[in-house]
Amino acid sequence: MKLIMMAALLLTHIPLSAFQCRELFKDSKLTESQFFWLKMAQQSDYEVRTLKSNNGQTVVILGESHLKNLGSSIIGKRLLLEFSYRAHEYASTEKTWGGDLFARYLEAAFREIRTTTDRTQGSTISDAFVPKDQMMSSLNEMIKMVEKLPDIKPENSENTKAKLQEFEYKNYFLENNHKPDLKENLYSVIVPVEMLSKVLLAPTALAAWAYPQSFVAEIVLPSVIAIIGVRALQKYTGKKLEPKYGEKKWFNTIFFDKMALLDARNQTKAKNIISLLNNHPEIHSLLVIVGQLHVEGIEKTLLREGFSE
Repeated sequence: MKLIMMAALLLTHIPLSAFQCRELFKDSKLTESQFFWLKMAQQSDYEVRTLKSNNGQTVVILGESHLKNLGSSIIGKRLLLEFSYRAHEYASTEKTWGGDLFARYLEAAFREIRTTTDRTQGSTISDAFVPKDQMMSSLNEMIKMVEKLPDIKPENSENTKAKLQEFEYKNYFLENNHKPDLKENLYSVIVPVEMLSKVLLAPTALAAWAYPQSFVAEIVLPSVIAIIGVRALQKYTGKKLEPKYGEKKWFNTIFFDKMALLDARNQTKAKNIISLLNNHPEIHSLLVIVGQLHVEGIEKTLLREGFSE
């Protein structure tokens, strides 16, 4: 169970070289300081993409692991001080059919990860809402910790304090008016039920063997086996058919994978990014903070809407 939870929630990350990072950001209107901290984020535990709107506004998509180690957490907090305008995801589990069940599954998974790995620090999305006075009170400690990280030049404490004193920021929600589609609702139930079935398989099989005429043997065990079997067949068949039918609408309806939980939300996020930029021409650079699995979907949608890399 531990391995299943970790594999489902944590993404491996391959750092980019400084040259690759510079190529990534070369056409964006970012300050030298923004570039530096984005480079550090890209080389730690974040995925970074930059896009430009038709109006020349820069969108930086920051994909995070919602649990991270201390070094990555510090870099994320410091990066927040470089952007006055932030937009972020907000998953309201109450909107989906299996919302409460899925939320409990995530809580259990996160708790397991915190106790078995060095990923004990929380989300950069939450850090974005820390009040300014709290940021000020923790700044000295943060600077000292940042200076201990490799490849980071020491910051002048007084200069950074002065910068933060003048710093004002605004946070925007990217999932306002989001309406889950059928696939998202179905998957919010399927994921936790499938995981629960795998956990229950061994104990229910033992109970059924010990008590062959029981409710567990006659109802629970066959149900658990059926759920696991159907999902395995769906995944196997989908994998075989995807090369030929992957772009077909019926295929994505029947053989949806974990991205079904994200597709509709990604569409909502992208639409709200466009609306936000159109309604606020004063935004020159927008930091979009989302989970890493959302990055590709948001980027593709924005590119289809006329944004450029």
